[in-house]
Amino acid sequence: MNPNSLQNRLYRMVQVGIALLLALSLLASAFPQPASAAPSAADDDCKRRYEVKRLDTLNKIARWYGVNVASIADENDMDRPFTIYVGMSLCIPRKNIKNAPKVTSKYASAYAVYFVAGRAGNDILIYTYNYPKTTVLVKGENGGKSGWKLVNIGEINIARTGNKKTFRFRLPTELRVKKLIICLKDTQTGHLQCVSPRRGG
Repeated sequence: MNPNSLQNRLYRMVQVGIALLLALSLLASAFPQPASAAPSAADDDCKRRYEVKRLDTLNKIARWYGVNVASIADENDMDRPFTIYVGMSLCIPRKNIKNAPKVTSKYASAYAVYFVAGRAGNDILIYTYNYPKTTVLVKGENGGKSGWKLVNIGEINIARTGNKKTFRFRLPTELRVKKLIICLKDTQTGHLQCVSPRRGG
């Protein structure tokens, strides 16, 4: 056999191997990845933690980790309507939990909720996505100050108005600052979700 031919074949095999590794790396990056937060002592039963992203559902997360939805809900002390929020850190159990409360497909297939906020002068504009029938409290915080002091701005009755609407609120005087943080607190679950508003409405 010609030594040049053998060298060419080995070189070609190395190229194919590298291409295959790159393709597998790209494929792996398309799947949900666990958040890098270190588990606390209370999370000893966690297989890992996962940070909820847009378009996630409990069904999708459960399938990815090979456990059932009820076990994730039980591990995270979730109650009906089993709402998940973008940015929320979920504890994923190592295995299915016996006697975990049933989660109906309506809740298991509900998309993660989130909101966006914009600022127009002394007004704040809020647009909600996927919230269940609940009321949310609109709160603000001066992000330029140390400490954490939430100021009430208003509330949105999503059970009455629905999602995908723009809600406008006047900012209280103490929140007319450059660095502002806007939060929605779900009165049903107590979960607080915060964002920095975009300028220009």
